[in-house]
Amino acid sequence: MQDNLDLIALAYDSFLSMFPLCHWYWTKYTDHIIRLSDAHKAVKVYERAVDSTPFSTGLWVDYCCFGMCFYEDPSDV
Repeated sequence: MQDNLDLIALAYDSFLSMFPLCHWYWTKYTDHIIRLSDAHKAVKVYERAVDSTPFSTGLWVDYCCFGMCFYEDPSDV
């Protein structure tokens, strides 16, 4: 399963290095990470995403929705 995760990460990282404004692909990337690994790695991908596209409202909404489900303490969100 780690091989699949590594291949998926390589594909998304390559694509998003050229097209960082494609917020849909950042979200799909985190969906794969959550499904194949753990949510802590997805947080790192979301942080990279919002650093790359800080003005993407859709990406921030996705990140906030994820944060509300992931973090137990509301102050962490």
